[in-house]
Amino acid sequence: ALGLRIRAVGENPVAADVVGVPVERVRLLAVVFGGALGGLAGAFLSLDWLHTVSPTLPAGRGFIALANVVFSKLNPFLALLGGFLFGYFDALAIQLASVAGFGGGVPYQFVRMIPYIATLAVVTLAIGRARFPKALGQPYRRE
Repeated sequence: ALGLRIRAVGENPVAADVVGVPVERVRLLAVVFGGALGGLAGAFLSLDWLHTVSPTLPAGRGFIALANVVFSKLNPFLALLGGFLFGYFDALAIQLASVAGFGGGVPYQFVRMIPYIATLAVVTLAIGRARFPKALGQPYRRE
């Protein structure tokens, strides 16, 4: 029911308000929950996976996350598939960079571009099919 309410306030907040959905509250909860998940992901990345904090820590992962939103067309199952796809390219780049550093002949910086090139390719192919809510980014004021 919550997912339908979130989708309703994104597509047509006036209609959602007419049927009794508290538009401002649903939007606020969605933003807070999304921000909390992003914060948990950042904490995991810095504290558990890399064990360090540096200015270059995100390394474009936000761009890849937004590309996953475009790829998934707001479908959670496609978002999971996209997460695995983009994660595969990131892991591939890490493995190839370690091999390239030991006499592979290719500078590791070029190999580390693989996730971003794959991201650009996926966004280029998926951008025409993406359909976002009509009221996305538009403020709602109850009349």
